[in-house]
Amino acid sequence: YLDQFNAFSASHINRAAEGFTFLRKQGRIDSSKLLVRPAIEVMIRLIAVRIKPELLYQITCKEREDYKVWMRAVTVRTGHLYDQVAEEKNWREFSAAYKTQYKTHHVLEKKLRLIDVARATGLLDYYDSHYRMYCNYTHAAYVATTGALDEVSDPEDNRAMALCVFAAAESVAVLGGSVPNL
Repeated sequence: YLDQFNAFSASHINRAAEGFTFLRKQGRIDSSKLLVRPAIEVMIRLIAVRIKPELLYQITCKEREDYKVWMRAVTVRTGHLYDQVAEEKNWREFSAAYKTQYKTHHVLEKKLRLIDVARATGLLDYYDSHYRMYCNYTHAAYVATTGALDEVSDPEDNRAMALCVFAAAESVAVLGGSVPNL
């Protein structure tokens, strides 16, 4: 599970960085800012799981709860039934397999929000500064839509994305991938 998490997370950052770079080269600076927050979010989780691997289980718990809320709403709107029995069975199977594979992990059945992940691994300052700033772009906050944040964010955009790319590259290296000159 840890290897899959690292691989898929690194791949997600790669896609965000590709889009960011493409948009920047086209002069689409405002559009590129929308890709920074998702990359930072994944980076925080990647670094956290590298520091404290047992956090992966709680991160998964949070995503599971979010997924259930979303799927219930989707199934109601589409006239389908939400198969809670199947979902619970899948979770029990995953949980048992996880606990078998990672016997030394202190497994907690609780949702772990991103701020909690950042706090647990010493990344709270970056969360409070950069992640919160780029949330303004993602959530179309008035301060971002008017361009009022650009003076602060413009010098940080490339650095923030580069930091995310380095975290992804480190994850690839941890998996045994070739990352020359890292």
